[in-house]
Amino acid sequence: MLLREREFLARWCDTLLDPGDPQRARWLRLELTQIPRNESIADEVSRFVDLRGREVLDLGCQLGALPIALHARGARVTGVDVDEATLAAARLRAGCHGAAVTFVRAVGESLPFDDGAFEVVTFIDVIEHVEDPRRTLREIARVLRPGGTLYLFGPNRFAWENLKADPHYQLAGVSALPNALGRWYVTRVRGFPRYDVGVLPVGGVVARWLAEDGLRVVHSAEDDAAAHAEHVKALADEQVDVVALEKDKVKGAIRTDFILSAEIIAITLGTVADAPFGTQVAVLSGIAAIMTVGVYGLVAGIVKLDDAGLYLSRSASGATRALGRGILALAPWLMKALSVAGTAAMFLVGGGILTHGIPALHHAIAHQAEAVGGVAGVLLPFLADALTGVVAGAITLAVVLGIRKLRGTAAA
Repeated sequence: MLLREREFLARWCDTLLDPGDPQRARWLRLELTQIPRNESIADEVSRFVDLRGREVLDLGCQLGALPIALHARGARVTGVDVDEATLAAARLRAGCHGAAVTFVRAVGESLPFDDGAFEVVTFIDVIEHVEDPRRTLREIARVLRPGGTLYLFGPNRFAWENLKADPHYQLAGVSALPNALGRWYVTRVRGFPRYDVGVLPVGGVVARWLAEDGLRVVHSAEDDAAAHAEHVKALADEQVDVVALEKDKVKGAIRTDFILSAEIIAITLGTVADAPFGTQVAVLSGIAAIMTVGVYGLVAGIVKLDDAGLYLSRSASGATRALGRGILALAPWLMKALSVAGTAAMFLVGGGILTHGIPALHHAIAHQAEAVGGVAGVLLPFLADALTGVVAGAITLAVVLGIRKLRGTAAA
């Protein structure tokens, strides 16, 4: 692959890669992974539409990796970007791969194509770079043929991974800043040569825009830009094992499930602490059955909520279709709310177990709540439980990280 792209990479490094960019090495490392990464994106698009013989527009084609992958799957591809130097490099790269791709210089807000000119439009990691994302989506809807397919992906503004380190400059908190403040911070405070990112989108807003333009979401990745960024990072880092990364995610889910189950068992045993052993076993077994069927069954139903919405949205009944669209619009917000509520509940319940297990602390909280009285007195125990959970979690995390650091030092 490197030999095939040798001429392109030399041109790109000499003419497009800013020597003063502190992320120069990172951009080079990422560019070396673009062909395999976009091969996987083209495969993903192929899941939804047969690309053979299709007229496909890749809006924001950058250096041409995705148009090359789409062409390899039989599509007739047009790539659009705003920068002529970038397009020249993309043409050179396509030539290295023998890909007959048409490249056009244009802006997303004003595409030089007829209505319904394309059967498929791909818009990958570009929505945050256009001047007017709302107008750009209108243009996409205009040039997309009725019944066509739009494949859109972009970083979610408030995803935790993007708040922790934005996907463009790897700086904490930048994704949530207004554009002017973000530009000032990135260029003036951190010393980057430029800031060419607009406001990162919010998944629910984009979904509403698509609906307003008559486009129906038939599959959603839950706007999980954090997972997308993590996957890209893993592909770019030769030291990261993607299989191990997926195993870590499964391990994290199992760990969370174990914590919740332990909290439920602790609460149940505390409730029947004075009962005979047989009663304790019966109650614990009954609660286990109820939690497994009820709670985890409900969780499974919530996970499949978008599939149910999609099924209903395809109904012949107008009312049923409206219900399905409503479910599809609600699902992302519900998932986000449940993730926040679940985290808060873990701290609250865990803290409650600790405060009830320490008689002096429990009595002190109860006495203080009684002294305060009113609504504040009712809320005080919950706040105390939550604070105890957060403090206990912070101490546990510090201990775990300390042990890991000591093990790492010992291994070194």
